[in-house]
Amino acid sequence: MDPHAALSTSPRRARGIMLLGLAVLGLAGGLFVIRRPLMMSAPRCVAGRWHGCLDTFNGVVLMTLAALPLAALVVWALARRRRAAGVPFAWRLSVAEVGMVHGTAPFLWMTMMTGFTARRAGSPRTLPP
Repeated sequence: MDPHAALSTSPRRARGIMLLGLAVLGLAGGLFVIRRPLMMSAPRCVAGRWHGCLDTFNGVVLMTLAALPLAALVVWALARRRRAAGVPFAWRLSVAEVGMVHGTAPFLWMTMMTGFTARRAGSPRTLPP
């Protein structure tokens, strides 16, 4: 065997395959950890009972994850429009802007939700903290 023979795959390609595999494993591990809390609110959301779906933290996280494809579509549309206009770094700007909105909106939503103790007090109207 010749030690100076060319490798079948380049080190750069092997590194890319390894990083992609690690990313898939990390995503699978993360989904495994959060599957139970998300599945607590999923039946209510699928059945159309929005009262039990949109007013819990688990429901907000589920809706945030369900909106990821829409966010990716908005990134693609913004980047395409910017690239046609000749803006440099169109993809980077689009991902940053959509990421800021998509990453901030759920936390604002969760802080504006009323808690269980506010509903238990008997008042028909409650203000968020």
